[in-house]
Amino acid sequence: MKVYFNASLAGKEKYLEEFKAIISIIKGLGYEVFSDHVMKRNAEEVNKQTRKQHEVDFKRTQEQIQKSDVMVVEATYPSIGVGYTMTIALGMHKSVLILYRNRPHGLLIGVLMGDPNRLLFLKKYKPEDKQALKNIIESFLRKAR
Repeated sequence: MKVYFNASLAGKEKYLEEFKAIISIIKGLGYEVFSDHVMKRNAEEVNKQTRKQHEVDFKRTQEQIQKSDVMVVEATYPSIGVGYTMTIALGMHKSVLILYRNRPHGLLIGVLMGDPNRLLFLKKYKPEDKQALKNIIESFLRKAR
């Protein structure tokens, strides 16, 4: 099973350890993870890209989502781009797990209240409780299978 991981590049500096933990858990469960688009880039370099580079990135994103069975999102830091990729995944009938710390921001509440999609799962987690985070991810992946 393949997992497309996504998270805000703008929030990466603040939440990098959480991103790494989520990816590590998924890999530790034996799944392949597409995550380079987040882990090997930063917002500043993406903002400097040409239109052609953005088009190539978008095509690669669509291909990786298509190849994936599910999507896992760390959504503590809001991102329109991440929301857009979630829409792509849902349009391809892929289940999406949205993880967040503390309270969900307004965009997440709007998603849940406005779209009772059976493929969309929103879960709060505590980064210090790795076992609970693993349980959330493992349960989602098991159900998505």
